[in-house]
Amino acid sequence: MARLKIYTDENVDIRIAEGLKRRGVKAFSAYEKGMTGSADIEILSMHHL
Repeated sequence: MARLKIYTDENVDIRIAEGLKRRGVKAFSAYEKGMTGSADIEILSMHHL
């Protein structure tokens, strides 16, 4: 079964992704990947989501 993966862009507070991680969800944000300002499709394709 596939696990849930969440990507948050720079419009979502980074604490959302951090809270999800603490609950076992595979989550990442544009901030932590150093990709603020990048197109969503670029970020998602780089991380195979």
